[in-house]
Amino acid sequence: MKTFLLTTLFCSAALLAGCTSNSTSSEQASAETDSVPAPPQDERLTYTEAINQQDEVGTAETPTFEQPNDRLQEQADAILTQYLKIKDALVSGQADGAKAAAQNLVSTLSQFDLANTTAEQRDYYTAVATKVREEAEGIEKAGGLAKQRNRLATLSPTVYQLVKAFHANEQTVYYQFCPMAENEKGAYWISQTEKIQNPYFGDEMLTCGETRESLVSN
Repeated sequence: MKTFLLTTLFCSAALLAGCTSNSTSSEQASAETDSVPAPPQDERLTYTEAINQQDEVGTAETPTFEQPNDRLQEQADAILTQYLKIKDALVSGQADGAKAAAQNLVSTLSQFDLANTTAEQRDYYTAVATKVREEAEGIEKAGGLAKQRNRLATLSPTVYQLVKAFHANEQTVYYQFCPMAENEKGAYWISQTEKIQNPYFGDEMLTCGETRESLVSN
């Protein structure tokens, strides 16, 4: 009980501004996250290298393809849907639910059709999907909530990259952040609601976090 109270108080202090000012976080996000790099060139990192070298809180530059075809968007949205089921299960502390959703995510990746896509779109999807599959399989095989949540910290920014690159979301989703997750390194997640429901702590600190970016539906 003492540990719970101390942790909760520390989180409250760390988020004195963030947890009480979600109304302004979306306005700040556009200046922080809109970075559209050129396609990889020989002297630059490949997409795979860039994704694998995300910083400690999982941020990386994300290209935005101007005109992905409808089928590509639909398939990317299906990946987002399965991701959200994983996230929701971890919010509720349901390890079995997260495992089942992770299995479905791996299956969705296996069915992805890259016909009628550009070479750059295929390269980027392949790089992102490889990382998504790795983390989803990790959640599927993980023993317990703690390890599943650790995998979510890497899965989330990778799914975010896919959603943003391919304009995947049919509904507005929110890119949210908790500075206390991952031993105070901080971690992101994607939510279908602006209300904070923290998947890294569940009921222990359900509202700890803030919205960093709103991804408006297309």
